[in-house]
Amino acid sequence: MKIKKRIGAFLLDMFIVMLISVTLANLSYLNPYKDKYTEASSNYIDLLDEYDELIKNTNPKEYVNEVFNFANKKLVPQLMIIEKYNAFNSLWYIIIFILYNVLFAYFNDGQTLGKKIFKLRVVKKDGEKASIWNFLVRSLFNGSTFFFGINLVVIIRILLSILSNKLLFLILFYGVESLSLLLEISLLVTLFVSKGSRITSDYIAKTKVIDAN
Repeated sequence: MKIKKRIGAFLLDMFIVMLISVTLANLSYLNPYKDKYTEASSNYIDLLDEYDELIKNTNPKEYVNEVFNFANKKLVPQLMIIEKYNAFNSLWYIIIFILYNVLFAYFNDGQTLGKKIFKLRVVKKDGEKASIWNFLVRSLFNGSTFFFGINLVVIIRILLSILSNKLLFLILFYGVESLSLLLEISLLVTLFVSKGSRITSDYIAKTKVIDAN
């Protein structure tokens, strides 16, 4: 039962965070890269279509060389541009997530709106009141790739946006994406193993979720 309640609380909390952060990120005076991000994303989709055509029509003998050159000269640089212009979207998401899941939860006796509705509460693993540090560490290892991603990875990707070296960018980009996938799998596994009491972020932050009846 706690598993269902915890999933429900998480989805409701993420809806609130996404609603606020996306709204703020779509205000031009709060996000100077808004239009450039939209344009860069559209250009990237066009390049992917061009890439598909290249794969279909390239001579097998020249396949590797042609595909590599296309990716190196067009796809990767455009992906770097997208990451640069997406930084403000991600930044607003992280700010709202932390304000809501750290400060709001701390001053609301370990409850977000989602946890309050589903009658759950975050405490230290010994049952004492969780500190702001507990909530902060917990939040860094929380999140989902169905939204912006695991928050620690989102922060790393914001930092990646300043890189200019294509090879280093690719290594770190796919490295953190793999890390995000592993963390998300561990979150799901620990959710079911602990029957909803503790997930990976709770183990790292030394917290647990209890019923707040």
